[in-house]
Amino acid sequence: VTIAYDYARADTAASNQMAAWVEDKDGKLVKNLGATRFTATGGFARRKESLPLWVSKAHPEQWKESDVDAVAQATPQPGHQTITWDGTDETGAPVPDGTYTIWLEGTLYWTSDYRAHATVTVPAKGGPLEVTDEFTEDTAQNRDMITNVKMTVHGK
Repeated sequence: VTIAYDYARADTAASNQMAAWVEDKDGKLVKNLGATRFTATGGFARRKESLPLWVSKAHPEQWKESDVDAVAQATPQPGHQTITWDGTDETGAPVPDGTYTIWLEGTLYWTSDYRAHATVTVPAKGGPLEVTDEFTEDTAQNRDMITNVKMTVHGK
């Protein structure tokens, strides 16, 4: 599955944090696809508003340094971005057949978050997934940080 989106860096404090992950039908984290370095390396403790849904699923406070290294990424450069899930779990093993939700979360400004998610059933046929967009607050602040999110299954 490819997550594609447009990213515009916000020039305000308490913004520009992003994470992507996959969870199973019960809401349990299956695989981290990446998180911005600030939040993944402890920013979640210094700024509790940063990526709250991802933090509640990933539990980065329990990570070893190797876990942080595997997930932490630089804040993206402005422009078109892609993230890929290869159908595996955190250990690299293929996930069992079933229903999974793919998430993209961005902290827009303090407690204002953007979340996009789509459900995929494995094994999956190729094609676009229906993406649901949500904002945690009704504000215009940095609302254009993440736009045009599309999730597509590749292959079969």
